[in-house]
Amino acid sequence: MRVTQWCSVVLAASMLVACAEGDVEVPRPRADAGSDVLNGMDGALPPVDTDGGAPVDMDSGSPMGTDSGGGGTEGGTTTPLGPEVCNNGADDDGDGMVDEDCTCGPGDMQRCSLGTPSQAGVGACVWGMQTCEGSGEFGTWGACRGGVAPSTERCDLLDNNCDGRVDENCGCTAGEMRNCYSGPPGTAGVGICRIGRQRCAADAMGRATWGACDGQVLPATERCDNVDNNCDGRVDDTCRCPLGTSRPCYTGRAGTQNVGACRAGMQPCMVTNNLITRIEEGSDWGACVGQALPSGEICDDRIDNDCDGASDCLDAECMGRAVCTTCRPGGERFDVLGDPVEVLFVVDRSGSMSSATPDGRTRWTALRSAVEAVLPTIDRTHHMGLFIFPFPSSCSVTTAPQVAITMPAASSIAVQLAAGGPSGTTPTTEALRNAEAYLARTPSTRRRFIVLATDGAPNCSGSVATTVTQLSGIRSRLGVDTFVLGIPGNDASLRSSLDMMARAGGRPRAGSPTYYEASSTAEFEVALRSIAASTASCTFRLSSRPSMPTGVVISFDGVALPRSNANGWDYTDATYTTIRFYGTACTRLQGGTVRAITATYNC
Repeated sequence: MRVTQWCSVVLAASMLVACAEGDVEVPRPRADAGSDVLNGMDGALPPVDTDGGAPVDMDSGSPMGTDSGGGGTEGGTTTPLGPEVCNNGADDDGDGMVDEDCTCGPGDMQRCSLGTPSQAGVGACVWGMQTCEGSGEFGTWGACRGGVAPSTERCDLLDNNCDGRVDENCGCTAGEMRNCYSGPPGTAGVGICRIGRQRCAADAMGRATWGACDGQVLPATERCDNVDNNCDGRVDDTCRCPLGTSRPCYTGRAGTQNVGACRAGMQPCMVTNNLITRIEEGSDWGACVGQALPSGEICDDRIDNDCDGASDCLDAECMGRAVCTTCRPGGERFDVLGDPVEVLFVVDRSGSMSSATPDGRTRWTALRSAVEAVLPTIDRTHHMGLFIFPFPSSCSVTTAPQVAITMPAASSIAVQLAAGGPSGTTPTTEALRNAEAYLARTPSTRRRFIVLATDGAPNCSGSVATTVTQLSGIRSRLGVDTFVLGIPGNDASLRSSLDMMARAGGRPRAGSPTYYEASSTAEFEVALRSIAASTASCTFRLSSRPSMPTGVVISFDGVALPRSNANGWDYTDATYTTIRFYGTACTRLQGGTVRAITATYNC
């Protein structure tokens, strides 16, 4: 618009004619004949440019606009609007529609704001919801329903235009104080939301105006913390379970839980995004971890794999198979049962466990994978428990285990290992002290072992020397041996430390190194299986007394062993229900190389 040279002539009581070179501007009539001052003019509204330009502020000479809050003007300053941005739930271009012409999945829902992105959820502007309409693969967003759009700022103690300020440009007396709140109506005093205080002070132009609203607390994202964060009057309304908790779970068919190999798992409560708002934090039960479900029956492994109450050749699934048809009439088969033992896992979760393994995983994920593969297979013969260190802080260990020694325990141990990742230092000595104290206050008649899994030398609350002394002390005071499962990487000095720990623990492996080394997922699994087998006794029980004890054949993986106390087996007494393995047979069992033991008569 060009600057206009004015000349004024009185034509009528309510009209002036302003003239310039080639331009004529006609002032608009007074909006309110009773008003003394309106928009900087005495009794008249701003002049209208007949060329189609914007109204002019008579005080500043700059274009004027309306305070709509939706991309209009505030105090003579124009707020520019940009192009519509798809799928952000805001009216970017100020046309009153949200994400118009944007493609979406029919039936999807999202929050929407009738203001610009900066106004969304601010002041009086309330979120609405819109649904993707249409059929087929793609649709378009429909109307934004239930939302409140920005409006002209009024002197009513509210942020009507949703710019984060309350009653800006409203007259006040310097030094005056009042309550203020720029959140959505109805949220002040609800949940965490609190009103603030506002002071009247002179601005840069020397005009008295209300300042910022200090001390107010506005709605925040709802979180699962037993607090109403979004001030809607509901606590944790997007949460289906308490974060940090877990519950038993089982997805197998009815009647199979705790039958044969089948065991329940655990479901952790995890953070999720609310499916409707896509923004609010929520919680829900995660996947069922560590459960053992029915599988096809294996006819020679002494396990009821399909959890129907019958194992091996007594299971209908095995009838007719070669392994079950070689008994002549009158033949017998026996389950071979080992004596239960107790194993307490003491597991290092320090920061170095996040180091990569040769198979591209981290030491921590490799350990977890091995535990999830091996522990369910020994869940009915091993009572198991778990200490994790460090926990809960960088250089500390709890006095009670994360999983108390129990049977079954595989799923509980898997859940605890999945609950957090590596961090902190390595308080190995303190972890072993607390493990010893726990075993001492929970005595048992079963044979007990500790499995220490670590990838680093102790570096807080003790040293290699104190750890070696502690391992020796556990043997002498409690009679409990410790297996050392080590992940040394390329550190030669650490290998030496792990060797010393393994010897002090009383269960070194034959050869070098004396600890059970694991540098990959596969090695972890092999080492754990070997340790599990080594904890087993070489004494087993038959499920029933043979009708002809002298005719019983004992086999390892289908190969018969001699009845001999040299490198075979024999009965331990005249009941003929307990057998012991000797020499290389016992060594093979405790080395973890035997998959199946069978006992038959005349088969």
